Order: sequence, then structure tokens, then C-alpha cells
Amino acid sequence: MTDLDSKKLTTPQMKRCHLNPSLAILPTGLATFSTIYFAIQIETIAQ
Repeated sequence: MTDLDSKKLTTPQMKRCHLNPSLAILPTGLATFSTIYFAIQIETIAQ
């Protein structure tokens, strides 16, 4: 049995553990959206 099996996380600790990956997804999605939007805008100029 490891230390992780016997350790219980409190509610604030569980929220912190799940909040960090969620906050990392937001800027990634925003960067992807802005790149696609820029590509669409530049395509109309190139034509």
C-alpha cells in the first residue's frame, strides 16, 4: 500500500488539482481559434 492510497484530499485540494488543467486548455483553444481566424482573414486579402 502506498502513501497515495491512504491520503484523502480535501475539497479545496481536489478543486486545485482539477482547475490547473482546465485553465491550460483555455489559452490553447484561444490560440487555435485566433490562428484559424487569421488564416481566413489573410486568405481574402491574398485573393
